[in-house]
Amino acid sequence: MSQADHWLLQVSGLRCASCVNKLESGLQQQPQINKVGVNLSLNLLDLQWQDKGDAKALQTWVAELGFGLQQEQWQAELTQVRCAGCISKIEQRLSVLPGVLSAQVSPVNHQLQLDYLAGSLNLDQVRTELQQLGYPAAAQVEEESPAEPAKGQAFWPIGLGLLACLPLVVSMYADWFGLHWMLPNLWALLITTPVFLGLGWPFFVGAWRSLTHGQFTMDSLVAIGTGTAWSYSLIMTLLGEQDHLYFDAAAVIVVLIRLGKWLEDRARLASGQAIRALMALQPQQAWVMRDGSWQVLALAEVQLGDQLLVKAGERLPLDGLIIEGQSELDESMLTGEPHLQLRGPGDTVYAGTLNQLGNLQICASSSASDSRLQHILRLVQQAQMSKPRIQALINRITQYFVPGVLLLAAVSFLGHWLFNDLNTAIYASVAVLVIACPCALGLATPTAIVAASTAGARMGILVRDMAQLESLAKVDTLVFDKTGTLTQGQPQVMHSFRPAKASSPTATGNNSTSLQLALAIGKQSDHPLAKAVANWAEQQLASNEADDDSSAHHDTMNHELLQLSTELQQAEAVIGKGVQAMTATGQRVRLGRASWLIELGIELPRLPDEFADLSQSWLCLEQQPLLAFGLSDPLRPEAKATVAQLQGQGLECWLLSGDQQAAVAKQAEQLGIKHYLAELLPQHKQQAVSQLQAKGAKVLMVGDGINDAPALAQADAGMAMGSGTQAALESAGISLMRPNLALIPWARVLARKLQSKIRQNLFWAFIFNVIGLPIAALGLLNPVYAGAAMALSSISVVSSSLLLLYWRPKLDS
Repeated sequence: MSQADHWLLQVSGLRCASCVNKLESGLQQQPQINKVGVNLSLNLLDLQWQDKGDAKALQTWVAELGFGLQQEQWQAELTQVRCAGCISKIEQRLSVLPGVLSAQVSPVNHQLQLDYLAGSLNLDQVRTELQQLGYPAAAQVEEESPAEPAKGQAFWPIGLGLLACLPLVVSMYADWFGLHWMLPNLWALLITTPVFLGLGWPFFVGAWRSLTHGQFTMDSLVAIGTGTAWSYSLIMTLLGEQDHLYFDAAAVIVVLIRLGKWLEDRARLASGQAIRALMALQPQQAWVMRDGSWQVLALAEVQLGDQLLVKAGERLPLDGLIIEGQSELDESMLTGEPHLQLRGPGDTVYAGTLNQLGNLQICASSSASDSRLQHILRLVQQAQMSKPRIQALINRITQYFVPGVLLLAAVSFLGHWLFNDLNTAIYASVAVLVIACPCALGLATPTAIVAASTAGARMGILVRDMAQLESLAKVDTLVFDKTGTLTQGQPQVMHSFRPAKASSPTATGNNSTSLQLALAIGKQSDHPLAKAVANWAEQQLASNEADDDSSAHHDTMNHELLQLSTELQQAEAVIGKGVQAMTATGQRVRLGRASWLIELGIELPRLPDEFADLSQSWLCLEQQPLLAFGLSDPLRPEAKATVAQLQGQGLECWLLSGDQQAAVAKQAEQLGIKHYLAELLPQHKQQAVSQLQAKGAKVLMVGDGINDAPALAQADAGMAMGSGTQAALESAGISLMRPNLALIPWARVLARKLQSKIRQNLFWAFIFNVIGLPIAALGLLNPVYAGAAMALSSISVVSSSLLLLYWRPKLDS
């Protein structure tokens, strides 16, 4: 049995024998599957197909049954890739291998990214397929510096070719002025043959490999065109013919196309320079405390929790927490923030940032591959591999482009041969073949994507999903979350309220114990309001201790309540509502929204008027309210101006929040936002976005918390604040690497710049073909000029994209 029809896959979500039965019976119903077995202890799915396996269908079936399949990814740099046709051929061949979910090749750096189901694919088979296709994967050198750029083709053979062709070009142009300086045919043959065969050999090899697989690429066009011209000239020379020979055209065309590819490679390498600069930020070694002394170790040897020393002028090797020292750090390459940031004990710092002043001692909190810098790099590379919607149309065009050009060349040849002569037929058909440039079409969008994602990363705008950046250019409605997005995410308790009456002695115990409960439960949640309550309670407890001049207070404190406030168990965050846990004595303590507690049957007293426009949170023990908190989270300094700017650009702004109606209304009024909804759960936010979309709106959702994740995923474009939760960052296609709302208009400008650049590139790619092909077919275009135009089309597209790398937003953008 071959690996193609027998897969052993890792499956997630299995908990019991019922899960096994559910998965086995569900998959057995699929007619494509012959046999299914599931091993619960190993979490293993043993699958036999009737015929060839379908990875995408299997993944869908398993997901519908409530389980998941482990995926893996393999990346490799491919060699001898020359055009969009090569890429299409590779992607088509690899996509049908067993277990493959997707195969993508970047036209910019020729990087292959293969996503497949773990256990279903033999990578040696992939390497063999690539070798047979003629695009072998480059050897992986682990010791290579991450900043080392890929090697482009050498220039010296092209330079020699240019020198060799110089006499031919001079004689060609001299004929325009009535000077007959044409070289003898034998001399032309001797000069052009080494150039033609030496520089043109890769085109012939590529064309032959494509032909053996039943496909045609740019290599096919060049090989057929120049090969026909040179072969015809050779035959005519051997027959004694002196006129209408094309040795010079064949050689010069090959040299010009190779020169164009060399310039294109140089431009492509330049487009990736910023990403390579990011990769170079992370040092490969670190000072580590081992056995009581500082030692220099490779990053692979550093463990979580290790104590690291970062000297002034050095870059941080890993993410960590400062435990000693204070310094100003340059974080501009990670966040786009140009100003130095003062960091001291207790602050989180990141790999790749530059320590400008004093020495720092940090506790490592990440591995070399799991730092924030590496996360950014992975997201940028993922974005650069993604393809916008228009790329699907371009791929369909390029699929038929080369066969269409071959057909046009054949028609042109036959037409001129029948109605003119053989020389004109060759002249016209060669020009048709060499002016056609599928490469420019293939490079139009990928080079623009690389430039846009790199420019965005430099400004602190991290794009994970290029389709969402494409959508961002078209949005007309902007939906904001409130807490942590429009506000600073650092709420403070402004008022507290303790009910005057209590229904049990436990609830009416000493106020310090209620504070200890508030502190303990508040620390069980990452929500800003819970953190604010915990911080306030801690300050109040410290203040009470300082004011207490004897131990009498502690002696009289209710012992039962002290026990309640320690060792909280079974802590659980109730998304959009609050947090709850069990005390050591088995009593339930809750901190959260009034509406949630009322749903649980807890009777809450009326709060004083000063709580009306504040965020409110209650602390309850079982059914008894202990404390109420009124919190205020100040707006971000740039929030009002940013909202006004976006509204001035024609966007309709909405504010969605889980906070109380009065608090949301107050801050909406401060921001000038007319549309707002309050007291929403996460699913309500998603529904609100969906309803706006149903009315025809193109929605951008901006949020930062786990409760924003469904709405971020629902929106046409989702944008997460860099200070937000991991769930929000993963649900959004765009992340702001520093918490600055002013980046939103900049991101919209970048999105429009990308759309404009793609259209501009497609214009240049099409204009050469649309204008040049008919002229060439009519026999009105010199094949040498056609070859130059072919090279120029790719160069113009790549150079146009490079301009986007140097774009900087204006302050009023």
